[in-house]
Amino acid sequence: MQVSTKKEVYSWIKTIVFAPVIVFICREFLFSPVDVRGESMEPTFENKDRAVISKISAIERFDVIVFKGPVKDEQYIKRVIGLPGDSVEMRDDLLYINGKSYDELYVKRNNKIKLSKITGDFTLNELTGNEKVPHGCLF
Repeated sequence: MQVSTKKEVYSWIKTIVFAPVIVFICREFLFSPVDVRGESMEPTFENKDRAVISKISAIERFDVIVFKGPVKDEQYIKRVIGLPGDSVEMRDDLLYINGKSYDELYVKRNNKIKLSKITGDFTLNELTGNEKVPHGCLF
């Protein structure tokens, strides 16, 4: 074998060995693909959509996050509306966070069923028993 052929083979072996290592590190620590199942995030995501999530980004209000559910190997994709210390209320189809109303542009309001409300009224206290989102939690 010539020297250039040996170098070429060695180069390919390095690539074949290092590529899976780099992919593993990226998937485990930086980002990961997810499959969307269900319709609860429409119109942002539809059933069977695929998305790539970042594992290193800071979470802010109205971000979409993926988290482990109570059942083994089950994941949920949801939107964050309450950060630690926030009070959250839904009244007359308007979202109130710390007393300020927010337009929810991501909610499909012109539905074919013609419901009077898309989201039912609630307060954080009614759903969780807490007046404010606890430290270390999201809503």
